[in-house]
Amino acid sequence: MSGPKKSEMLEKYGHAGGHLRDALLEALEHHDDWWKHVEVEFLHERHNRWWKRLSHRSRARWLLGQLWTCSDTLPSLYHSELTDRQADQDPELDRENFFTYGTLARVLAKELKEATAAA
Repeated sequence: MSGPKKSEMLEKYGHAGGHLRDALLEALEHHDDWWKHVEVEFLHERHNRWWKRLSHRSRARWLLGQLWTCSDTLPSLYHSELTDRQADQDPELDRENFFTYGTLARVLAKELKEATAAA
């Protein structure tokens, strides 16, 4: 069984659900091991069962995938999440959309991949 698909709002307009954006911000409060604290509640029980079977890193990867193209602006309190992670030195980042959830998702995905490779 696979998880929930991306919403129509995200596909068409680049806006991820608020519950997904909030899940990422709440996980980031745990700093270095943020991926161990990703929690999302779904409307359908089958999606909740699927979620519970995933590892912490798989949950984090799924959430980052959902937010990958999200063009919603991060709250100013979280801009430091990007600058603290030295994302401004990454030439692949789009400067016009620097403070979006999508940009943060790409920075965190790179970190998660590096942490997984080092483990």
